[in-house]
Amino acid sequence: MVKNSLFPFSYSVVVVPFLGVISIWLVFFCELFFKVNLNEYGIFPLSLKGLRGVFISPFLHSSIGHLYHNTIQDRCKMRYFSSNLFLD
Repeated sequence: MVKNSLFPFSYSVVVVPFLGVISIWLVFFCELFFKVNLNEYGIFPLSLKGLRGVFISPFLHSSIGHLYHNTIQDRCKMRYFSSNLFLD
C-alpha cells in the first residue's frame, strides 16, 4: 500500500463518525425510555436561549424515521471516506 502524505490513515476517521451515530441513537432512546421531551432544546430564532439549539439540535430527532434517514446519510459518508482511504 502506498502511503499518502496528504491524508494518512488513522482509525479516528472511522471511529469518530461511528461514535457520533451511536450517540445520536443513544440520545433518542434515552428520550423514549425516560419519557422526556427535548424539543425545548431545539433552535428557536430571534432568542438568545434558542442559540443553544445550534449545538444540541444534531442530537434531537422528531421520529424514528427522521433518525433512520440521518443515520443512513452518516453511514454513507463514513463508507465513502473510509473506502477511498484504501485505494492504491
